[in-house]
Amino acid sequence: MTISQNNNFKSVEIISNEVAMKYYSSANSTAHMYSRKDRFNQAIILNNNSKIDNGFFVDKGHDNGKEVHIVTTSGCIFIYNARTSKLVTVLIARANQVKRLYNHCGQFAPRGILNNCYEHSKVALNTI
Repeated sequence: MTISQNNNFKSVEIISNEVAMKYYSSANSTAHMYSRKDRFNQAIILNNNSKIDNGFFVDKGHDNGKEVHIVTTSGCIFIYNARTSKLVTVLIARANQVKRLYNHCGQFAPRGILNNCYEHSKVALNTI
């Protein structure tokens, strides 16, 4: 499968599990997140027995600064503001969204996560 170019990433770098956990355990969220509560609630259900697979610092040149993308084994991506540690949004990710992060760092996305993403896409969970 060909991955479409995403020119939004100026840079992506892997972060340690310790740093990823700091963000993932943050209880704060932005006002933007509240408008996504249905998606967030579905992601919480999907992540019930999930673990963090990897975390990434992502620079998209956004006015609010860098983001931290946490990929879970269930195929969700939790996106935080790197400066404030606030949860901005959560994606019930498509496989290509996960692949872009790993490939940008010269790694392959884990097959199990990609399979979960495909399954979620089949039932349109990524459109919530």
